[in-house]
Amino acid sequence: MADFNKILAIDTAVAACAVAVLDTQSGESWSELVETDRRQAEILVPMIDSVMKKSATAFSDLDRIAVTVGPGSFTGVRIGLSTARSLALAAGKPLIGLGTLDVLAATVPDLSCLVVIDTKRGDYYGALYQPAGLVAEAARIWSAEEVEAIRVSRPELRIVAGTPDPVLMARLAAGRPAPAGEEVLPVYLRGAEISQPKRVAPAAV
Repeated sequence: MADFNKILAIDTAVAACAVAVLDTQSGESWSELVETDRRQAEILVPMIDSVMKKSATAFSDLDRIAVTVGPGSFTGVRIGLSTARSLALAAGKPLIGLGTLDVLAATVPDLSCLVVIDTKRGDYYGALYQPAGLVAEAARIWSAEEVEAIRVSRPELRIVAGTPDPVLMARLAAGRPAPAGEEVLPVYLRGAEISQPKRVAPAAV
């Protein structure tokens, strides 16, 4: 981390709105987290302003900006990524995209684990990891029955869920190479749930 100073991390991909600034030189961090899967568009920018003020950081002081890119809430991923893109473009800073499941797997770096995110549709986004965050099975949609079956058949396997820690995100971003101009893209395992318009009976003539 010697080449970096301050990193801003943003997450709105699961069921929280979270922001952190990490000073990689001193190890000091400042963060805020609100557990919510609603109002993220309303509260994210004020949270960023608050954390930047707490850390006495100007956007020009940042070395890079990190954001979770999914999988997760379709709307949440869009909010976080669009905000991070705008900030990175305005400040002229590199944008680092982090997979949501990768961040959660990094909370147990020495263990094999199944990382899951509840989709609120009766199933999960999930991926299998070996120690050190190595992917054993790529992200896909898991049924509740599959998750329960692997929990029973492989009791040694840690099942990890929750919301990404923005301070951990910043630490992970510090170890990633800066993107060489490529666009940071979202990871969607399933599209947005769009309700169909109700049929209206034709008016009597």
